[in-house]
Amino acid sequence: MEEEKKKKVVHISVIICMAIMLVSVVGLIMLKYEVEGEKNMPFTLSKIMIVSTAEGMQNADEENKWNFQIMQNNDLYFIIQKNENYKKEAKIEKVILDNFQMIENPQVGSFKEYMPNSTEGRTFLNTEEFLIEDKLEYRGAGKTNLKNLEISNQGGTIQLRVANEHIGEYISNEEEQIIHDGTLIQKLDLTNEQLKGKISFDLTIKLEDKAFKANIILELPYGDILTEGTTSIEKTNMDDIIFKRV
Repeated sequence: MEEEKKKKVVHISVIICMAIMLVSVVGLIMLKYEVEGEKNMPFTLSKIMIVSTAEGMQNADEENKWNFQIMQNNDLYFIIQKNENYKKEAKIEKVILDNFQMIENPQVGSFKEYMPNSTEGRTFLNTEEFLIEDKLEYRGAGKTNLKNLEISNQGGTIQLRVANEHIGEYISNEEEQIIHDGTLIQKLDLTNEQLKGKISFDLTIKLEDKAFKANIILELPYGDILTEGTTSIEKTNMDDIIFKRV
């Protein structure tokens, strides 16, 4: 009888140990996924490019030669590529940018997000017509067409502008020529640090049967735009951008 009890205790102990090991393994797998995310997505975000500069918008003024409302623009490019190691057929149904949030506000001005201009001419116009209210959605198509908000269903480039508007006005009758770039901000006696902010948003790659989402955090503007006028950077290390299934 005593032997039977011992066997039962051992049996229960083995089951408990196996259950603990199973839970631990599952926990480690879940933790690894939280840290590393998807490892073999059909499409990957291979590069983010940031181009930062500034420009002045002419105010109505009959008395002064120059009367500008100055804004600081950051044009963002997201390059999405087909994963060559993914052997199954896959097509992009849409790519969505949403959940825009300010993590750190600039000391001067405030950020607004704009979609590409759908009319002829410049890629971006900082007007209410192209202001992103909730989300920016690119539909999968035969080829990429930014003005129609379309991305090739086999990968392509999408764009977004983050603008810091109303950072100041410049009025003058003295200068013969105005250069519309970041050096224009020097006339406002502002520093690069006063313009810097940090923005967060989600990027979702939706296929026909699954979707992957990642949160992206960027500090804008990039570099010393007051001295260089226009700055740019290519981000190719995506270790801090974790895609997960949704």
